[in-house]
Amino acid sequence: MSQLKVNSIVPTGGLDTGKFGGIIQVVPAFTTSQTTATNAGFVDIQGLSVTITPSSQNSKFLIMASFTVSHGDQNSAIRLNLVRNDVNIAQSTDSTFPCTSIIHFGINIGAAFNYSYQHVDTTTLTNLSDITYKYQIKSTNASGVNVNRRGNQSDLKSTGNLIVCEVSG
Repeated sequence: MSQLKVNSIVPTGGLDTGKFGGIIQVVPAFTTSQTTATNAGFVDIQGLSVTITPSSQNSKFLIMASFTVSHGDQNSAIRLNLVRNDVNIAQSTDSTFPCTSIIHFGINIGAAFNYSYQHVDTTTLTNLSDITYKYQIKSTNASGVNVNRRGNQSDLKSTGNLIVCEVSG
């Protein structure tokens, strides 16, 4: 079997400003672990953490996430944070509820919904140290919210994933 090993994938004509090259590496995380959170603060979603070692200081990172969320109270909403090395990224500009995403289910108590989000992290790299991406969740009230299960029914499980792709810059 042949292998082609490169540090960067760029078209022969170069890249236009604001454009990125090819995928250098893909690091996935898949989980059926369940996470429950209240309004006490953001908690890490179990199993949705990826550590990637950049191959170039010019790299960018495509982050793709998908998992099931649910709650048990019609007055609650779910706040989600995408985090890079313990720093929140992709935050809304709403200073009242800063987070990556907020979901309110209305009167659908116990309903489960699929959450999907994609983000390109264009952070400036000063070295090639490991980068850890993860998702966090929080409820707007004490009734609790869930990941990878429907309401309070722990036997109704689903799968979540977080996939990080290093893209040449």
